[in-house]
Amino acid sequence: MLIPFLGVATAQSAGDGLQFSQNFYGGTARFTAMGGAFAALGGDFSALSVNPAGIGVFRSWDIVVTPTVSYNITDTKYLNGADSDSYTSFGFDIGLAFDIYNDELLKLNLGIGYNKLNSFIDRIAAYGCNNTNSYAAAIANATKVESSILDGDDAFNQAPWTSVLAWDTWLLDEDGASNKYIAATQNYSPSGVPVHGGPLNQSYYKEVKGNSGEFVLSFGGNVADEFYFGMNLGIQNVWRDIYQSFMEKAVNPADFDTGFNILVHELEVETRGAGCNIKLGFIWRPIEGLRWGAYFHSPSWLYLTDKYSEQMSTKFDNPSDSYSSKSPLGTYDYMVTTPMKWGTGLAYVIGNMAIISLEYEGLNYGATRMSGYNGRRYAKLSYVGNDKKYTYEDDYTKDNFGLVANFRAGAELRLSPVAIRAGFAHYGSPLKKNSDFASNIVSFGLGYNAGNFYIDGAYSFTLNGDRDYNLYSDSPLMTTNSFFGKIAVTTGFRF
Repeated sequence: MLIPFLGVATAQSAGDGLQFSQNFYGGTARFTAMGGAFAALGGDFSALSVNPAGIGVFRSWDIVVTPTVSYNITDTKYLNGADSDSYTSFGFDIGLAFDIYNDELLKLNLGIGYNKLNSFIDRIAAYGCNNTNSYAAAIANATKVESSILDGDDAFNQAPWTSVLAWDTWLLDEDGASNKYIAATQNYSPSGVPVHGGPLNQSYYKEVKGNSGEFVLSFGGNVADEFYFGMNLGIQNVWRDIYQSFMEKAVNPADFDTGFNILVHELEVETRGAGCNIKLGFIWRPIEGLRWGAYFHSPSWLYLTDKYSEQMSTKFDNPSDSYSSKSPLGTYDYMVTTPMKWGTGLAYVIGNMAIISLEYEGLNYGATRMSGYNGRRYAKLSYVGNDKKYTYEDDYTKDNFGLVANFRAGAELRLSPVAIRAGFAHYGSPLKKNSDFASNIVSFGLGYNAGNFYIDGAYSFTLNGDRDYNLYSDSPLMTTNSFFGKIAVTTGFRF
């Protein structure tokens, strides 16, 4: 499946719903080092965002603080060009667990804190020489409204913003037929059909920053230290900023009848929002050492606001003219309902020597839903002639996103007071017909336990294969390969 990059800043898409539904759990260094495989273990604050029954495993007051450093390196190939870029961000997780009732049969605990769920960090740069088509021509082909609308005072409310900007900067001209346009990068042929004028140096840049996290209020306990139970109220927060730019420049402006020289198109979007969910789970110790856990997560109901804008500038050598235009600031409020999630895990604790833990998690990304605040289905607006047409993102989601299976595994070797840890996690591809969007995370770490005080460190890295994208309709493929790394250090106190 090929995903077009440009244009996301002016319309909320199914890809946004998918990104806000994905969780690659962060948290404490111990949790990170063991691959997040804590469904049957508990006793770690980050585990509460997976299986809330973990709150029942705590035996004392526990305070943890975890600063993290995350970085992403992306290698890009486009046409004859190759590039690499990186981005680094900092994070912070904190948690407090404490008991509120304790007798020989029943123990009850509370937990409160913040866990990071996902990091939105990326920086991509691509460039190459295109001899076959252009971004400007893609805009011309996508423009289906009459020029009188593009010329009108209310153009930004009546037509796609990119088309309005292209018209304002003389990138488009009428092709003689109703609602047909020719781009400044195209020339007329003897047949009257526009043809690509000549080679263009194209460059693309994208920067994404932000994260999603969860404020956790957890209640649970255990019965006779054999059956553990818990429930969470999660309050999620989301922020994400995207900046994109696309430039194409004529190798030789004389190749173009218009004297086209350069086009620069920039897009920005800021997303802010919050939501909530409920989680339930249990852990059972049927025999000494063996633990079985299971959990269920309700959908998260996220209420989001996008603020977006775009601008375009062009320059021509024949005549030597420059033009620029900027859109108004757009605002849209909408809701994303993420899929519900379920999981189960087994762990075996070998006395005070070692732990082995395995976990399965399932969810259906095809169940992601988008709507306006009024509850109506969310749709993107496009134009066919003078008629408005709505493309429903939910339909696209059901057709292209599907059921995934995530697997996590972790191990810990205790050489008191030092612990050695390692883990692996596989997150399945949300796309039905493309397994390239799966992620594999390898992790390891060390811990030191001094009784009432402990300190842990972890490093994890994500291995992603090559992923192909369209920058615009019918563009050459851009291939990316990303490396995502994270360093986490946890300091904890028990009393």
